[in-house]
Amino acid sequence: LPPQTSDNEGREIVAYLNLDMVGRYQKKLTLHGVGSSTGWKKLIQRANVPVGLNLNLQNDSHIPTDTTAFFTKGVPILSAFTGLHADYHSPSDTADKINFKGIADTSKLYSRLIQTLAKQKEFDYVGQAPPPKSRGRLSVYLGTIPDYSQTDKKGVLLSGVSKGGPADLAGIMSDDLIIELEGKKIESIYDYTDAIGILKPLQKASIKIIRKQKVMNLSITPATR
Repeated sequence: LPPQTSDNEGREIVAYLNLDMVGRYQKKLTLHGVGSSTGWKKLIQRANVPVGLNLNLQNDSHIPTDTTAFFTKGVPILSAFTGLHADYHSPSDTADKINFKGIADTSKLYSRLIQTLAKQKEFDYVGQAPPPKSRGRLSVYLGTIPDYSQTDKKGVLLSGVSKGGPADLAGIMSDDLIIELEGKKIESIYDYTDAIGILKPLQKASIKIIRKQKVMNLSITPATR
């Protein structure tokens, strides 16, 4: 979104707003990148008053989507997301599962944000330290679906598991909180990805979870990708 100007050449980008998987609105709409500018929270709260979405505001701006190219160049970003699901990248992700009203409401929120941003004379940028580098492409598959909207717990909260996948076969369920994998303490999604990178296909590994405030030790056998 460029500022209003009569000269289109050389104008700077005020902010980048992204929509990435917003078709499954149920309990909340997660907005990542709120920490990329001190102005986001107030703008979002005002814009949402007539819309009434249940918003989950996340400060983290280092997210695996199209916002990366903008945020790393000093542009404030905002990315809307309704969460991963078991149909992700699958033929089972059919139109009947879409919440059309949720999409319409998300569009209304973004429309109001853009109209307000267009009138802003200044909109600051706040940088963030990058996450730890991963070990590269993962060679194993666990079939877990992380809940990227979690805010108050150390570990990786799951929004679900892929049916018939390693996690499902291991007895892991939606709302389980993963706190350890093959002896490695898990406090964030970055810890989890790093731990998965060490696992070997078809070789059983230990996994520790919290389910309804009870710690459980399970075994999981990673599949090959």
